[in-house]
Amino acid sequence: MIRRFPTMYPTNPARPQRITLTGLARRFHRVGHLDRAVTAAVARMPASALDSSLLRLTRGADFGALWLAVALTLGVRGGADRQAAIRGVAALTGAEVMVNGVLKPVIARRRPAADLLPPPRRLDPRPVSSSFPSGHSAAAAAFATAVAIESPRTAAGLVPLAGLVAYSRVHTGAHWGSDVLAGALVGSVIALATRHWWPAPVRATARARHQGTPALPGGNGLLVLVNQAAGDPAVDPSQELAELLPGATLVPTDPGDDPARRLEFAFRACTPPPTALGVAGGDGTVAAAATVALRRGLPLAVFPTGTRNHFARDLGVLDAAEAAAAVESGDAVDVDIARVRFDDEHGQQTRHVLNVASVGAYPEMVRLRRTWRSRWGRRPALA
Repeated sequence: MIRRFPTMYPTNPARPQRITLTGLARRFHRVGHLDRAVTAAVARMPASALDSSLLRLTRGADFGALWLAVALTLGVRGGADRQAAIRGVAALTGAEVMVNGVLKPVIARRRPAADLLPPPRRLDPRPVSSSFPSGHSAAAAAFATAVAIESPRTAAGLVPLAGLVAYSRVHTGAHWGSDVLAGALVGSVIALATRHWWPAPVRATARARHQGTPALPGGNGLLVLVNQAAGDPAVDPSQELAELLPGATLVPTDPGDDPARRLEFAFRACTPPPTALGVAGGDGTVAAAATVALRRGLPLAVFPTGTRNHFARDLGVLDAAEAAAAVESGDAVDVDIARVRFDDEHGQQTRHVLNVASVGAYPEMVRLRRTWRSRWGRRPALA
């Protein structure tokens, strides 16, 4: 007995929609043809000093050493660059684990034959792991993309270096072109995925543009209050500010001084009077300088050199170079400032607040941290 039963059947029997192993093999075959054509084109390039330079570069990028050195340099600079370095190392680690721990053991592919390239151009010793995907390209793309998330200005100098590292894998015969493209894609995706656990800084452009703010080329006419104890105590921001704005007048704070009083005293001593005020430090120093700027009716330039720099980051100012460029071009925005009145043992007091105010245990914690920092260091004192 034959019984009828329903079956899955294509709507157009003449042209079934399916993927066969033969079709997949044909597609990979086309990729292989293109890879060999690219490698042959590289082999026909005349010998030059580029060959030895790319060999040194590709060896320097082994095990992510190049990017770890860049991350160390960025970490010393602090601010947005330090955040970029941390995100870059996290993305670099994720890319290395994904490529070398997951993809390479699963996808086996032979590397280009050594005789395809001239001897002076070949990488020796040759890698023996799977060719697909390129770990060097994944690491380069992951680090550069992660840095771009935190600091596009810094990433502008790293992206060409990452591109050279990726290309060096083809130039030295370590990888096929498709290995490099796939590795770069994997690294970029992993770097972008870090935003799921670590949100990227907001760079929204303020809409309330201030009209008539004077442009100060070289910082001429700018008086800057510099809190040298803000942020990393080992880094003095005065040198960087002097290089960015050689015409500005820098006023360092002394331990125990009232920043607002210090800036007011320096303002009165200036002849002629400053055209604008500036402040380099954390949120507390910024709020103190804002009080003087409000009293004098002058624009305020904020240079983020503190530990967190919440106010500057909310404005989209991620480093001192961006603030210096705004000073020279006269680019400014209007912001609100709050005035808080309270009573203490000295009577009624007034404080101006730009972003946050706190009461309770936090001020006492800050006082103790400052007291203990000279004895134990900043982070142990905070703990």
